[in-house]
Amino acid sequence: MLNLYCDNLSQYKNVKDMKMSKILEQLTVARTKAMKAKIGATGDALDAATLELDTLRGVIGEIEKDAKLSNARTELTVLKGEYSKRVASAKLYAEIGETDRSEREAAEADILAQYLPRETSEAELQEFIVSYVAENELAGKGGRALGSVMGALKSQFESYDAKLASQLAREAIG
Repeated sequence: MLNLYCDNLSQYKNVKDMKMSKILEQLTVARTKAMKAKIGATGDALDAATLELDTLRGVIGEIEKDAKLSNARTELTVLKGEYSKRVASAKLYAEIGETDRSEREAAEADILAQYLPRETSEAELQEFIVSYVAENELAGKGGRALGSVMGALKSQFESYDAKLASQLAREAIG
C-alpha cells in the first residue's frame, strides 16, 4: 500500500519543474508584486493594489481551473476573454448609470490589458496578406485560398482582428 502511494507521488515530483508559459509567468510575477505593494499601503494605493491583486488572482484562477490549459495560446484566449468581459461589463454599467461599478470594471480591464500582446495593425495585416497571396498565387482561388491565408495569419501573428483580416484576405484573393 505504501509503495503504491509512493509510486503515485513519483508522477508529481516534477510539477514545480514544469515550465510556465510566458503569460502565466508574467501574471504570477505581477500578482506577487501586487501582494507586496498591498503591504503597508493606505488610501488610494491600498485600493489600487487590492484591485490589481483581485483581478490577477481571478484571471490566474481561470487559467489554472482547467488542468488541460497547457499552452500559451489557450491561456491567451482566457486572458482575452476575461478582458472582453470587463470591457463589456464596464460599458453596460455605464449605460445603466452605475458609475462606480463601471469604473471598477474599466480599471480591471486596464490591468489585464497590460498582459495582452500588442494587436497587429491593419497595415501590417494588409502587407502580410497581399504578399502571402502573391507568393502563393492565391488570387481568384476562392474559399480554400481564404483558409490558407487565415491559417498563415494565425501562425504568423499572436494577436489580430480576425474579422478585419478575413475581410482583407477576401479582397486580396478577389
